[in-house]
Amino acid sequence: MKKAFIDQIMLGFFLFASLVIFGATVSDEYEARNKAVKLQEITKLTTRALAKHYMYNEDMEAAEVIANDILSETKIGQELIDNNFISYVWRDLDADGLPNVVTSTIAGYKQDNFWFKFIDKDEFNLPSVNWTEYVTKDESDIISIVMRYGGSNAGYHNMIGTYELDDSRCFSNPALVLVNKEDHEVGDELGSYTNLDTRFFIIPDGYDRFGNRTSTLNSSISINGCEGEIPSVNIDENIDSGDVYFQDTEFNTDDGYDHMHEVGKTYFDLYKQYVSQDITYCSRYRRGRCREYSTRDANWDDWVTYAATNDIDFANDPNDEYIITMEDLPNGGDKDFNDINLDTTKVRVPRSVDTVDIEDGVDVSP
Repeated sequence: MKKAFIDQIMLGFFLFASLVIFGATVSDEYEARNKAVKLQEITKLTTRALAKHYMYNEDMEAAEVIANDILSETKIGQELIDNNFISYVWRDLDADGLPNVVTSTIAGYKQDNFWFKFIDKDEFNLPSVNWTEYVTKDESDIISIVMRYGGSNAGYHNMIGTYELDDSRCFSNPALVLVNKEDHEVGDELGSYTNLDTRFFIIPDGYDRFGNRTSTLNSSISINGCEGEIPSVNIDENIDSGDVYFQDTEFNTDDGYDHMHEVGKTYFDLYKQYVSQDITYCSRYRRGRCREYSTRDANWDDWVTYAATNDIDFANDPNDEYIITMEDLPNGGDKDFNDINLDTTKVRVPRSVDTVDIEDGVDVSP
């Protein structure tokens, strides 16, 4: 009887211990699976950092330094670097000597166990993970636009807003992004948008004309009208208190004049310098020859001619940063396009690619 009782106690203890070890080892396995998911995410983020840096700087070694610096900010990232668990391969797919894709691989990572040690299993060998992305702008997508205040050379308190056109080319989703320039310093962020069909409008001296300087970014705004109509603008119940010029020029009342142009930020200082000077032009012809020269202020059209003559591709910025510069007077006024500026950045992300599709690429890793 006593022996049977002891056997029952021992059996109960064995079952209890088995359940504890089973539950604990499941915990170890669960932790290992979570770590594997985390490593996959790290691989993707690291590859994205490599691809984006190379896309703008075309320097593989510098891209790897940046990626490792980001990794080292976390404990697990530093562990990957210290133990050489993470590696990068750059491949050239079109035989021009430059990379088209980069692959990050994490291999050899071992997850230490606690409870599994009771059954002589000290660690898990986690499976290798990798991720590949393109490193060229041709194989990337713009996902959003970030807007900042770029300054103003005008006396007007110009308003700037955004809008969209629906399938019937009627106005929708209007919003104000800048109401009073005196509330901002150059470089202040004004917001962002993800619909790449978003367009801009400018209201010359709108802060004064709409509500006598009472408007705010939270003011109610509506724009009513469709293609072929003159839009009606309402801000805080103040209707049509001045001219409004739209990026879609068919809505502009001054014969469709284009009040906005885009200049790559890399070239914007050169543009400002050019339009701030006088240019010489022939003011009197006779018998096919210039008989008299005069000077006048340079304008946008002069800049376009100058840029074409000197191979300045100002419409394409290498860093995806652009200044949208605007004129606030009918028919462009002096046409030097510096009355108010929006500083914009296109947020670009590289596309991912299946490693099977790039196996024939040549390894050009530094």
